[in-house]
Amino acid sequence: ACAKPLRELTDKDLRMLVGQQVALEISFPLALRRLRENPWQEAFYYEGDLLESARKLPDVELDRFPGAREELEKLANSPMPDAC
Repeated sequence: ACAKPLRELTDKDLRMLVGQQVALEISFPLALRRLRENPWQEAFYYEGDLLESARKLPDVELDRFPGAREELEKLANSPMPDAC
């Protein structure tokens, strides 16, 4: 993921970067933008795995992004799409 241009990062790449706390000043805002479009998207493993990776960031990291914690909680409380 680190050798790709930003515009080519996939949801899977962002899940990995955010989950491993890599380049959060870039990866987290990109992930948040994708989550606004669809919080329950499946990045690789299951629906909502990108959202879960973002929500698991330590407080010290989330505090770097004002309003992010609240926005993630709002997204997590949004309804999941119907199956099928």
